[in-house]
Amino acid sequence: MMSVQCTAAMGDDIKKLLSDFQHEVGMFREGYSYMEHPELSVRIARSYMDKYPEFYFLDGWGTPLSISNECSSMQNKDSKPTHGGKRPGSGRKKGLPTENVRLVSALAIEFKQFSDYYKSCSDDERTEIGTALRDLLHDLKHKS
Repeated sequence: MMSVQCTAAMGDDIKKLLSDFQHEVGMFREGYSYMEHPELSVRIARSYMDKYPEFYFLDGWGTPLSISNECSSMQNKDSKPTHGGKRPGSGRKKGLPTENVRLVSALAIEFKQFSDYYKSCSDDERTEIGTALRDLLHDLKHKS
């Protein structure tokens, strides 16, 4: 069995066109980045690809195909519509402010039930609960 290895070689004419493209798109212009001007870069790249179809198949750094793909994806990121957007009254309703507290495991279930009950109470009931809780703690501290 005989195997043949092929390597693709770019002709001088394509090398010259590629160099022209890279200069036109601004790859070597100091202080200029083709990525900051994606619309223009895509337009230049596609124009070269349309005039010289071999560029549709030539991929790699600095080719019209790679510049077109890179800048097209940048354009798509900028123009993607957002999902919905904020409307007055939309989204999860804010509940009461919360805080994480570490508890002794033995008290966790009761305090969770207490917290759930507290959330369902009216403002007046919450005020009563706060007063009763402070009184209970005061009495427990001064019981001895």
